[in-house]
Amino acid sequence: MKKIVTVLVALVLTMLAFNSHVSAEEGISLTEEDYSKITQQMKEDVAFREDINKVIAKLKNGERLLDLPES
Repeated sequence: MKKIVTVLVALVLTMLAFNSHVSAEEGISLTEEDYSKITQQMKEDVAFREDINKVIAKLKNGERLLDLPES
């Protein structure tokens, strides 16, 4: 559970830092600097290297990290 929260916090902080408009249908477009910041934040949150690599790979492939129920 802590890993999921860490990932979500890192993504939210990254999105807020760049103040970009993100739509679920459009996906997100991240730069290498964004990936670096996400990696750094996850390291600070003591995430395992394997988990960091999985998150970055999913983001680069345009995959969802979590399937949240639609409201």
